[in-house]
Amino acid sequence: MQEGPSELLEAYLRTLRHFHDYSRANRLLIALQKPNATFVAGYKKWKQLGRYVKKRRKSHMGLGPYQKED
Repeated sequence: MQEGPSELLEAYLRTLRHFHDYSRANRLLIALQKPNATFVAGYKKWKQLGRYVKKRRKSHMGLGPYQKED
């Protein structure tokens, strides 16, 4: 820690800012897979929001939709 926080820790802390109500596991997955994400949703949710998902786009792994910590 004397050298300063690692890039992974900084990515995780940035993720906490946007996804504070997600489970710890999902926050870690978001930080590892897409550290600059500001919104995460499934295909159906994107469609409900009027957004278009490109064909053959790869999704990121999550542990379930909208898991929140208790």
